[in-house]
Amino acid sequence: MQSDHSASTSLDNSTGKLRSLVETLPDEYQEEFMKCTTGDKVLERLQEYGAEWRTHRRRLGVFVQSMKPFFAAFDIFVQCDPIHAATLWGGLRVVLQLGENFVQFLDKLTSSLEKIAGEIKYFIDVNDVVNKLNDKHQKEIENKINAELQKKMDEGIETAMLEEMQKKMKKEMRAGMHEALRAELEQLVASSPRLQKVLRDVFEELVQYLLGVFRIFYHPDGRSKNGLRVFAKAVWKPFRFDDTLARMTEYRERILQEMTLLNLKISNDTKNLVEARAAQALEESERANAKNEKFGSSLDRLEATAEREAKYTFMHRAREWLDPSSFADRCDDAASQCAPGTTGWLFEYPYYVAWSRDKYDYQKQNLWVRGNPGSGKTVLAASVIQELKQNEPHTPVCYYLFNSTQNTVANDSSTAYRALLSQILQYSIHDDRLNELFRFAMYFQSVGQRTASKREVGELIELCVRSIGKTYLVLDALDECDDLPELVAKLQKVAVVQTIRLAFFCRPTVTALAREIPNLETLTIGLSNNEDINLYLLRALEEMKAEGLMTTKLDPEETSKTLTRRADGMFLWARLMVTYLKSPALYPAERQKAISELDHPEGLDVMYERILHLIERGGKAMHRLASGSFLWLLYGERSMTPSELESALIPADIGPDEEESWKLPDFENTVIHACGGFVEQSHQTVELLGKKFHPFRFIHASVKEYFAAQTIQQGLDSTIENHIIPPRLNAGHAYLATVCLNYLTYRVPAQPLSGALGKDASLERIWLAFPFSNYAMLNWTSHLEAMIQSHNGDTIREEKPLYSALERFLAQPKVLMAWIEGCYIYGKIPRSSCLREWGVRYVSFSNSAVPSTQVGEIQKRASELGQYLDKLECDWGQHLQKSPAIIWEEVVAFTPSPLLLKHAGISIQELQPSSPLKSGICQEPINLISQLTHEGSHHIFLSVYTSKLFECHSKRSDTAQQLCEDRSFSKGWIVRYEILRVSDQRSVAYLEIPLPEFEVWVRVCETLLRGSVQIPISMTQDCHFFTVIGTLYHVKTIAGRLVYTSHCLPVDSVPCEFWGKISGKFQSYKKTPAELTYKDFCRFRDDDLKRVRLYWIHLDDRGENLCYATQKRSLPTTLQIYRISVSTNETLKLETELIAERSFWSRDIGKPYGDRDCKEFEMCFHPYLPIVVYAWAKATYVWNFATDKISKAGQGSHDIAFLACSNTGDSCILTPRGSRPIIIPLFLAMRATGISDMGPPGMPGKIEAGHTILDQESAVVAKVPERSVAAAKPWTLAQAILGEHKTLTSSTVTVAPDGSFNHVSVLNVGRTAVFNRWHNGICDESLILSRLPNWAGAESAKTSVIRPSHESEPIKVVFDKSADTWSKVSSRAASAFPLVVERDIRSFTSQSSTNLQFLSLRDTSRSGAPQQIQHTSGETRDED
Repeated sequence: MQSDHSASTSLDNSTGKLRSLVETLPDEYQEEFMKCTTGDKVLERLQEYGAEWRTHRRRLGVFVQSMKPFFAAFDIFVQCDPIHAATLWGGLRVVLQLGENFVQFLDKLTSSLEKIAGEIKYFIDVNDVVNKLNDKHQKEIENKINAELQKKMDEGIETAMLEEMQKKMKKEMRAGMHEALRAELEQLVASSPRLQKVLRDVFEELVQYLLGVFRIFYHPDGRSKNGLRVFAKAVWKPFRFDDTLARMTEYRERILQEMTLLNLKISNDTKNLVEARAAQALEESERANAKNEKFGSSLDRLEATAEREAKYTFMHRAREWLDPSSFADRCDDAASQCAPGTTGWLFEYPYYVAWSRDKYDYQKQNLWVRGNPGSGKTVLAASVIQELKQNEPHTPVCYYLFNSTQNTVANDSSTAYRALLSQILQYSIHDDRLNELFRFAMYFQSVGQRTASKREVGELIELCVRSIGKTYLVLDALDECDDLPELVAKLQKVAVVQTIRLAFFCRPTVTALAREIPNLETLTIGLSNNEDINLYLLRALEEMKAEGLMTTKLDPEETSKTLTRRADGMFLWARLMVTYLKSPALYPAERQKAISELDHPEGLDVMYERILHLIERGGKAMHRLASGSFLWLLYGERSMTPSELESALIPADIGPDEEESWKLPDFENTVIHACGGFVEQSHQTVELLGKKFHPFRFIHASVKEYFAAQTIQQGLDSTIENHIIPPRLNAGHAYLATVCLNYLTYRVPAQPLSGALGKDASLERIWLAFPFSNYAMLNWTSHLEAMIQSHNGDTIREEKPLYSALERFLAQPKVLMAWIEGCYIYGKIPRSSCLREWGVRYVSFSNSAVPSTQVGEIQKRASELGQYLDKLECDWGQHLQKSPAIIWEEVVAFTPSPLLLKHAGISIQELQPSSPLKSGICQEPINLISQLTHEGSHHIFLSVYTSKLFECHSKRSDTAQQLCEDRSFSKGWIVRYEILRVSDQRSVAYLEIPLPEFEVWVRVCETLLRGSVQIPISMTQDCHFFTVIGTLYHVKTIAGRLVYTSHCLPVDSVPCEFWGKISGKFQSYKKTPAELTYKDFCRFRDDDLKRVRLYWIHLDDRGENLCYATQKRSLPTTLQIYRISVSTNETLKLETELIAERSFWSRDIGKPYGDRDCKEFEMCFHPYLPIVVYAWAKATYVWNFATDKISKAGQGSHDIAFLACSNTGDSCILTPRGSRPIIIPLFLAMRATGISDMGPPGMPGKIEAGHTILDQESAVVAKVPERSVAAAKPWTLAQAILGEHKTLTSSTVTVAPDGSFNHVSVLNVGRTAVFNRWHNGICDESLILSRLPNWAGAESAKTSVIRPSHESEPIKVVFDKSADTWSKVSSRAASAFPLVVERDIRSFTSQSSTNLQFLSLRDTSRSGAPQQIQHTSGETRDED
């Protein structure tokens, strides 16, 4: 009773906090809270929001529907005040109203509610228990009434009187039934304390969820201090959204356990047993709680330590999500340029003092420091940041300085938001409220990318500034922001927050600040910095006079004053004048003349032109360095390392042997000197490919703007030689693209970049050997794209060299292949879209003197290359990212192109089955498997074909319900069994067998989901037996003819018994197969179409046993073992018998369900013992189905691609999808299940007579059978069982010439055929035989190898088609599998000779029993 009282008090407290919190909100929020007392009313109130809320309403509708059964169960088992539910729905409505202006966060909120709905929808099962009790009592009443009436009828009472008696008895008994039902429900509730606790926990979790969201969206408006106090008290508890979902998952598992007990409690025969177990479980739980309290203090200390570590881990994750740029380096760089004794005037300015110190109740909380280009705004901003940090160390100072002279990072508003948010997070590491705001944003990501989107950081910065105390935000160079209007609009919302102090530094041209930002004080630099400029010039002149650069008659003080007047408040002008005067190319008289010019202000353009004339006086070498540096800095796609720029400036006609002689000993300083001070090396470091460097840059944004303007005005009243000024935009990009193409054509070797086939090149070595290769490979297409965007129709002289370079580049296959390899080495996908666009659009714009035939050929090749690159990325992207060198091997073999070379040592042969001969059948199978025969000369195809009627109808959009309603669509399906010769792809035998209509229809009704259906098929290794859906087939040759027989498995998969009201009575009844409709299947009755029943049939290699494995959501997986009996007296007869059955949970509890279920386990038969090995996420087990004992053998895995026993049976090999295989020993596990004699019946690789595909009588090659569909056909495959066993499969034990035994495997690991040799469970040697493109079925293709008898023969790698779990009902493309890859042994150039020698070994037979290979558990090593 005390526990119930405390739980009820907890519920009241939670809802009370939520209601009291709502009372602090404005009236419009409280009105919505009072109106929305149910989920349906919440949805009704959201209708007025319009179409943009369609997705939100859908998600909330899912949540509301899931909550209805929850509150129904809550009312029965908890019996609390209805106000609790009303509080929850009203709180949800208020939360939605608070967050309606934050689009991204609202999207995350509704998405999180949909996720929670998926975790609580199971409460419908709790209501089913109540319905079962009701049905049980109703049935008892009907039975009693019927029995009593029958008794009265036997006594001769009239019908009219019987009807009156029936009505009276029903009325009396219903009253008793309700009382009995109420009593039994009370007893059920009293015996389920854990269920009550779970229901309370779920409700409190939902309330805490809403309180946590309040902490994000609610900002107190200051109406009353009482509201703030209530708010702080209501949301004191730290809240984490990822923990909420995790706890919901935990509650789901607890509910499912309680449901099992509830279902047993309402069963009379197990009632006492179940109640005893429940009491025992409760007692054990109490003992465990007592033990936990004993160690409470220790756990508290551990939790405190873990909490601290979790905070720092969260900080690291949050920074990765924000992905800020190196903002601090830019600030430090600007601060380093501040001359000693300067910038102090700003800190004494009255406006600044009032802004920074909050004196005299100063109302203007935002400051705008504006000045012309070159007035020193950035240095002032850096000085303000340092001054604020020194004078107010406890107040956060966050900043960002835009910089258009670099192109390493984006120069937009989101870059600033990321930097500001990273600093806010650093200052607020112990602020739980702010941390939860970041957790919410990170966990429920709408876009799903690794880093935050621009919209997300924009909304997050707006929410964060409302949650922090007094903070300074300093932003510099807003005029250089690429999306300035968007930035100003966001700053307008930030500026109204009373605790935020904003400072802007930018040009006066940003007039939007004065118009949009409230409470803004403007401070114009003007001539306020004259004293700073004069001090800087005085020191520089005194230094030059001391060094002898100036005459002794020079008066530094007077000269500095003159130059200060000419600077007119532009610090940059003074800096450039000093650089100009220090130039060693000037005579002292020229310096004196520059100083003595007119004593009036002059603009920066005059200074820039003066410096350019100085550059003209240099030699050709200096001109080349200056013009080239200007060109790359103006139009380059990114900042370049000094070594990259040096390589790019080497003339194209210089041979590789002469390249070293064109490098300068002090390149960095030489470039700065050649550029006359326009260029400098940034103090800010940039990281590229793991290496840091100081990039070149223009000294100021105005320099870049000057050159951009000069390129437009070339030839118009300019006194500067055009070869120094960079060309126009499109001409500049054409020149840079030409430089890149020439480098790739003549500098980068046209061969595998590692120097050998099959070996991947090192990124560091390539970049060191060819410094310009990274930029040239990744950016030449970008310059082509820039030409399209900047093309104005004018002819440019740089166009013809570009065409010539592009023509040479496209005409050399090896050069193209080296470029593709290099792109993937550098981690980038070759850009194809700009190639296609340039090949069409730019060529059509061209009116140059390039011959039209040359233009057309270049256009054609560029388009072909672009299309090929798209196909290359689609088919081979993942492989190329892991191993770029395969562009020289499998890639060009599987995906050839006339532009590239083809590998001479690799050939591909696709094997396709013949089309069915029966009319009315579609041409592409809905499911297909293939298998190589023992000797590797033939393929067996097993294909299932639908009728054309089914195929045509399945293409309609409304196909699902009609395919289930109308059984005629399930008619006419066939299975085709075909033998195909590998050498010439000739069909030597086939069977076409009609499939039972009822079986097909049942499968469609049970599994048709999202345009796919499950059609299970399987086949034994010797191809004697195969299964299709639920029928077993046996194929054999008798008297030279191929015959088959079939047997329907005796599995109870179709619903036949139902419960309903018949003639006024509730009773069970049965339906015949003909009477069934699709609505009789449980997935339609339960209104849960995703709960399909999947099954698979596994056959052992001897054709003695099969396993019928079923899987359904929320139920354990079941394995049923059937013994197969074949009678061959006068007629072929096939029978099965159920001999064993086992169930197990195959799903990991923490893994959520998807739209369609996939196979959650794998299994295989032991080669000769009554053993089944099955594996799932947690473990691998051995099941002896003769003794019905199981034992754990080893680890399991998620998403298992393959599981197989070795042919000696001593181990199994487990292959996770896309990962390395694992050898699992079976000795100890088999012994634990009762196996004593583990000796194999024969040698490994030996084929027993009972396992042959053909009878001895059929050992003669016959002609291809006539086009007939009879059940008996001639079979001509005698050579299939002749000769020794040459193939290697997934897990085989072979005998080496020295008599040792080797466990080898050929596996498909992540679309890669890998040949492994194992010893002690560890991979000793491995060899990649072939990779597969990203084709449909490539992941599941079964791999085997036909070994050559000597090295002159090729290795044949066979990829067989595996059965699909889900088959598309329409738009089916022809499968590329099976296929055979023939590869010359000499093509494995990167592998060791040991591997090659081992691969060509032939199996030899030895007398006596084989040696047993000893294994130990453990992970496999990396591939050699």
